[in-house]
Amino acid sequence: MHPYAHHHWHGFRHRRGGRIVWFAIGATVATFWHKSHEAHEWREQHCWRKCIPREAYAPPPGPVPANLTPVTSDDAAGSSKIELDRQRWGWAWNSEKGWKSWGNPPLSRDGAFPPHVPPTPMPSDRNDEDLKRMQALGKQATDTIAELSEATLDSVLATVRSLKTKLAEARLQREQHLQQIQALKEEQYKMFEEWQKQREQQAQAEQAKEQATKPRHMV
Repeated sequence: MHPYAHHHWHGFRHRRGGRIVWFAIGATVATFWHKSHEAHEWREQHCWRKCIPREAYAPPPGPVPANLTPVTSDDAAGSSKIELDRQRWGWAWNSEKGWKSWGNPPLSRDGAFPPHVPPTPMPSDRNDEDLKRMQALGKQATDTIAELSEATLDSVLATVRSLKTKLAEARLQREQHLQQIQALKEEQYKMFEEWQKQREQQAQAEQAKEQATKPRHMV
């Protein structure tokens, strides 16, 4: 097995987790920007209603008196035709659904204001939801990074322990090898000393033998 295979796999896994986290953060930021852009466009389309001053609106009509002349069939037909035209076009100078109804709500037949209707939720609520969602994703990304960091630290510690054990074993083997070499050298040196002593003894024996066999001259 390659000694650095574990490090290579660990680096690949770490880079893969980092890419997933950055992809989640980028998707969240893009969603938040898109929602903010929609809210900005909505405000630009509806803010011109607020620019009309309240004084420009016509005052609300007063109550209709009871002692009026009876309405004839021609008047009723004409009023119904006008009402149909108003409903068809959607606005008129005195129409309750025209531009005057933007500032002041229309009055009912008895002269009382209609009940207050809560406005539709603004896009800011969506922005708050997106912000909370972004915070949740950020927290999740932080937790994921923390888990990856813990797993990385555990893997690094395990690798360091394994390398430390292997270094200790290699050091022990090297010391044993050096001891064997030293013992072999000492044994060879002893053998050389014994051989040298034997050579000296043989030389002395040969010299003594030559002296013993040499003839003596008479004086």
